[in-house]
Amino acid sequence: MARLNVFDLAHQVSVVEAIGHFIQLQYKNGKYYGLCPFHDDKTMGSFVVFPDSSPSKRGWFECYACGIRGDSIDFVRQYLDVGYREAAIIIAENAGIISCAGAAALRQKNNAASVVIPVQRKAQENCAVLAQKRNPEHLDRVYRCFAAASKPLSQEAKKVLLDSRKIPESSLEKYFLFPTRSDLPVFWSKLKKNLMTEFKLSDSSSAAKNLIGVPGFYVGKNNRVLFSAPSENQIGIMVFNRNAQVSGIQTRAAQSLDGVVHSEHEKKARYKFFSSGYANGMPGSAGTLGCSCGFVEDILYPQNRMWNRAVAVTEGRFKAETLASLGFLVVNMHSISNWKAAGKAALELADAIGARQFVLCYDREQNNHVFQSASGLYSRLNSALLTEFAVWDPSFGKGIDDVINAGYISEISR
Repeated sequence: MARLNVFDLAHQVSVVEAIGHFIQLQYKNGKYYGLCPFHDDKTMGSFVVFPDSSPSKRGWFECYACGIRGDSIDFVRQYLDVGYREAAIIIAENAGIISCAGAAALRQKNNAASVVIPVQRKAQENCAVLAQKRNPEHLDRVYRCFAAASKPLSQEAKKVLLDSRKIPESSLEKYFLFPTRSDLPVFWSKLKKNLMTEFKLSDSSSAAKNLIGVPGFYVGKNNRVLFSAPSENQIGIMVFNRNAQVSGIQTRAAQSLDGVVHSEHEKKARYKFFSSGYANGMPGSAGTLGCSCGFVEDILYPQNRMWNRAVAVTEGRFKAETLASLGFLVVNMHSISNWKAAGKAALELADAIGARQFVLCYDREQNNHVFQSASGLYSRLNSALLTEFAVWDPSFGKGIDDVINAGYISEISR
């Protein structure tokens, strides 16, 4: 085997393998996500690893929250606070390209271009097996069958949505009780029946095949199509794209439906998307042929009044419902880390229907994540149309829906 310098050896190791040795990564839509180790990161989404696309085009990592980026050597260098050469040695040693003795010998030499004969690596046997995401029409049909097979909202939940959240009564049909584990026997029977009717099928096995490639479902033991049902009550929320198709299902802990967070666990688990990218056939995964949801477009059209010719961009379903009731066309980005995808949707919608301006409605909190998201989105949108921020005194509420529902709409300025 040819002699190579230590940097060449390090670059033989995929960026995913090199970084994955130090932090846990999750695959999603062709990229890998993890918690950024270079700032106090609490949720997945901002730290992204882009895999190698070819031997000559290596991948890289980037954190869209703190701005750090680079290749695998940059990551290890900063993660372990070592030099470039030492980082390269560590990567090659971790991957088994050089032995422990070879690594020790390299550390005793001072010339950066030290060469070594690499050991023969075993080919990696495991590879992720995920399903290709179905087209929007198929997702719409399956998710509507899913919601119809679920239990309807309780009267208590409806009252909370109408009275506390001020959701228009016409929007209640978007919400349902997400099936829990105890609901599964009855739920599966209804879902299969709905699918057979919707797709004009004659047997339940064919119905199950229509779930492959739908985010949330995966193939588990005994080749059964499954999804992960929660043990506690959750509210299911149908999310709609610009063509009024159900583009995904979001869940929210039923206990926090009123906006009050009763525990730290509840705060972290409030919103989740129905997705199954974790079922990729790798060791320790729940199954195979899962499918990640990616960015799920959520567009709300004006409710019960004329459109005010403005497109509002906000970061939550209930905020979006409130803004739609005021005459805005709303793009819900779900999380501030999704500002690029949400901005693209907002620009396309504004161009298609002739909007006059954008209004950005972020929560009234100050941290680096919000500043980076807000500044990036503003720069992108303001180049096309007048773009303003909705602002208010934080004492009136954290979110724009809190302020409006509490009767302080006159305190909001731009």
